[in-house]
Amino acid sequence: MTGKLIQSLAILGLGMVLQADPLTAQSTAPGDSSETHRLLSFWDPLTPANLHPTANRNAEPHRDAVAMKLARVKTYQFRTVDYPAAYASAALDVNRGTAVGVFQNMNQSTGFYFQQNSYHSLNVPGSIASFIRGINSTNQMVGSFTNSNGVRQGFLYDGTTFTTINPDGSVFTEAMDISDSGVIVGDYFDSSNVHGFVFDHGAITTIDYPGSSSTTASGINSKGDIVGFYQDSSGARNGFLLSNGVYYPIAFPLADTTIVEGINDAGAIAGSFLYADQISHGFVYRRGVFNQVDVDGATDTYLYRVKNNGSIVGFVTDSVGERHGVIGR
Repeated sequence: MTGKLIQSLAILGLGMVLQADPLTAQSTAPGDSSETHRLLSFWDPLTPANLHPTANRNAEPHRDAVAMKLARVKTYQFRTVDYPAAYASAALDVNRGTAVGVFQNMNQSTGFYFQQNSYHSLNVPGSIASFIRGINSTNQMVGSFTNSNGVRQGFLYDGTTFTTINPDGSVFTEAMDISDSGVIVGDYFDSSNVHGFVFDHGAITTIDYPGSSSTTASGINSKGDIVGFYQDSSGARNGFLLSNGVYYPIAFPLADTTIVEGINDAGAIAGSFLYADQISHGFVYRRGVFNQVDVDGATDTYLYRVKNNGSIVGFVTDSVGERHGVIGR
């Protein structure tokens, strides 16, 4: 992998308000050939840059919210997070001292964490592939792994012990995020549909966005607010916020697809979206304002988290098709 460092991170702010504001392209992960998993995790980090099987990057011009001059620009300082000698890397979360994510070598995906200026792979017992998707302030990590039978399961790692997470009836499970109090969110496939879930110290609650055929719960904050994304009966995919038992839709202005991944304690929300050309852009949404995120020099930008200190976490695809994790401030 090249160590190319992209110089700046442009944040384009859109003053667009959600209608109700309280404040997958289906892909298979490296090492997991199951067609069933294609239903899970729309934004799987190490799939090809062209995420949508029918993507047309030369699509007819669309109504671009930025081109409509609704934007402002802000520059972030940031660094890349690239596992040494890996073919591809993605950063998926960070706390004050540790970044986590996934890297790929020879069609094998492995979770990693970056701590005290050193990279470490996380070898989940019995796994042939793994991801670390979330970390909280006490260094508890969550993610998913694929066993030798090709079954994907969620896990919690507390630094010494792995706990497997599988809701009843699950065929495939992914743990996506963990709050500081240890509450975990994710999704699972029950052979018919994809459902979101909350795992609260052993108690599991299913989350299904009203009218959806597929739901993923991808982020949670210390207040218990949950974000995620869903697919409706028409095949359209958009994000949501679940707060105090009420669902609020989240759709980036004029976008064809919106995927919501993370939420911080102040209610700022991070994710990615696609226009008709199927190029991915990141966004941060807070207090009724959408902010488009595009890394200079990248062909696609993906955001997974916005942290309490305002830093953002995600990954990019560069001009030669390589993937790099990024953390911006």
